[in-house]
Amino acid sequence: MLDVDSLICTLLEELSINLSLANNGFFGKSLAPVCKALNYQTSLLELDLSGNFVDTDCIIKLCSSLPTLTNLCVLNLRSTGLVSSHLAELVKVFTSISTPVLQKLSSLDLSDNFLRDKSLLHLSQITRHLKLTNINLSNVRFTGNIFKEMGNDNIQLNLSEIHSLDLSDNELGTDDINKFISWTSPGKLCFLNVSRNDSGNQGILGTLIDVIRDNESDLELKSLDLSRCNVQESELYEFLR
Repeated sequence: MLDVDSLICTLLEELSINLSLANNGFFGKSLAPVCKALNYQTSLLELDLSGNFVDTDCIIKLCSSLPTLTNLCVLNLRSTGLVSSHLAELVKVFTSISTPVLQKLSSLDLSDNFLRDKSLLHLSQITRHLKLTNINLSNVRFTGNIFKEMGNDNIQLNLSEIHSLDLSDNELGTDDINKFISWTSPGKLCFLNVSRNDSGNQGILGTLIDVIRDNESDLELKSLDLSRCNVQESELYEFLR
């Protein structure tokens, strides 16, 4: 009788285009063989490991497989216990191989993890090598000190192709959020969620009004979530004009 690890690996050999192990509560010991077995699953388009518990060994094995997943478009690592050091392993995927990696990856979900401010450098290096259109950084423990962290003041993420950006449920200040928005392209950004950040924030909507005025002809924004962003009545009036 096959054990669970062997069974999962056997199923991987018959993989179609999507693999979802979401919300199973698997620990790294069980996930590591799966991540190793992903090697050369070139038909795989979507990989969802959310709601499990990865460890360093699991991440290392996943990273060793990623360069072979040439058609992967969606990677969901939401609520997997990711920390900054795990992202450092992901950076190595791009810096240790001369050929392009994950060239078709368009959606990356890192939400509900413990990335914290020091992960910004790794995120900068990762996004530099990808052409993401969707990135979810909700509840990753960003704070108002994110650009005061040593070495972070001049860091920039590559968000120029982003259609959907989620920064909700962090502790970012208005200036921090504005900086993230400045990295996007108004003609491509369609969905923006900056809700539930620093309760003292003011002026976020005012900044967006300026962006709208400057890019009115090609603005694509369709959804804007400013819940609990301390939006002022004057800003709202100006926005609705």
